[in-house]
Amino acid sequence: MKNYVSISKLFFFLAVMGLFITSCEPDVIINDPSISLVDEAGFISADATVDAGATFTVKLSADKGDGEMNSLTITKDGTNVPTTDFTIDGLADNNPKLLFDGDRTGFTYEIAITAPVEAGTSSYAFKVDSDDTGSATTSISITVEESNEPPVLANDMNSSIELLNPGTVKIVLTGVKGSSPLNTITVAEEGTAIDDLSRLDWGTIPFDANPYTLTGDDKEGFEGAELFLTSQSIIGTTNYTITLTDEAGNESTIDYSITLLTPIATEYTDVPLFNNAGSGFGGIDLQTGTNVSSTTADDDLVDLGNDGSGNWRMQIGASPGSTTSIRTIDAAYTYESVTSKERLQEAYDGGTEVTETPVLSTGSTFAASLDGVLYLITITNTDNTNSDDLDSYTLNIKSAE
Repeated sequence: MKNYVSISKLFFFLAVMGLFITSCEPDVIINDPSISLVDEAGFISADATVDAGATFTVKLSADKGDGEMNSLTITKDGTNVPTTDFTIDGLADNNPKLLFDGDRTGFTYEIAITAPVEAGTSSYAFKVDSDDTGSATTSISITVEESNEPPVLANDMNSSIELLNPGTVKIVLTGVKGSSPLNTITVAEEGTAIDDLSRLDWGTIPFDANPYTLTGDDKEGFEGAELFLTSQSIIGTTNYTITLTDEAGNESTIDYSITLLTPIATEYTDVPLFNNAGSGFGGIDLQTGTNVSSTTADDDLVDLGNDGSGNWRMQIGASPGSTTSIRTIDAAYTYESVTSKERLQEAYDGGTEVTETPVLSTGSTFAASLDGVLYLITITNTDNTNSDDLDSYTLNIKSAE
C-alpha cells in the first residue's frame, strides 16, 4: 500500500514539473512588414486638401518582416480603389497588386490617385500582406473641397462695333461651364439691363426676360451661340455688357461698344470744274456744290490754270481770300469708303495741309474744310483738250458738319 502511494506521488510530481517546464518555453514572435509614406517634395505624406477630381501622388515605401510580402492593397474608406483611379510608377495595375521578385522584400512606389469630384473627406489606406500572415498599414485623409469654378464667356469678334445706321448686331458667343450649370444671360446698356426685350434674341428665340434663362444643352455650355442686339438710335458710342451667370451665382462678362456714326449729310455728283485759264468757270462753290466763275465771291476752290509753258497744270487750290483749308489724305480713305462724318474727320485730321493739290488725275481724292464743314472731293474724270484751254475735271463732293 505504501509503495502505491509513493508511486502516485512520483507521477504527480513529474506531471507538475512537466507543466512548469512547458510554461517556461519562450513565445514565438513574428516580425510584421513595415510600411510608410515618404516625406518628400512633390508627394503627399500627411492629411491634405486637394481640388475636386485632381490627381495627388504619394511615395510609398515598404520592407518585409520575417516573411516576404506578397501583395499591396489600396483602399478608400474601406473599399478597394478602382484600377482606373490610380497608377503605380506611371502604369495601371491591379488592386490588390501581387508582388514578385525583389518587390517581395522591399519596394518604393510612386502612386498617383485621382481624387473624387464630390466634396468630402476620404481615408486612403495602403496595406501590405506577407506570406506568414503578417501585415502593415499606413493611411492618410484626403479632403476635397466643394469646387466653385466660375463660367467663362468668350467671343472671337471685335468688341468695338460701328454702324452707319441703327440696326441689329449679331454677337457670336462661347460659354464654358465651371463648377455649376449655366443659368442666365444678361445684356446691359450703360450698366442697366435692357428692358425693351424686343431688342434682344437668343438665336431664333426672343428674350422673354433680361436676364434670359438658359435651357437644355445650353446649361452645360455653348459654342457659336448667336445673340442678336438691336443697337441704340442715338449717334455716338454706347457701352454694353453681356454677363453669363451660373446656378451658383458665379459670373463672366464681356464688354462691347457700339458706335452709331453720323452719315454724310450731303453729296454732289458730276460737278464740272474748268481750266481757270479758259472758260472763266474755274471755281467751285463748296457750299452748293456748283461750278462758278473764279472771279466771284462764291468760289471756295479754284483751278490753278496753266503753267508758264501754257500747259494745264491740273491742280486745285484755295480761292484767293478764302479760308478754305486743303489737305492731302491717306490712300486708305477712299471716296467710297468714307461714308460718315467720323471717317471724314479721321481722314482730314490725319492729312497734310497744302496750299495746292498735287497734279490730279481720275481717282485723285483730297479733303477740305471751310467754316466748320468738312468736304471730301474726288476726281471722277479729266478732259485735257491740249489746245483751247477748255480742259475740265468732273468732281464728286461729300460734306459733313
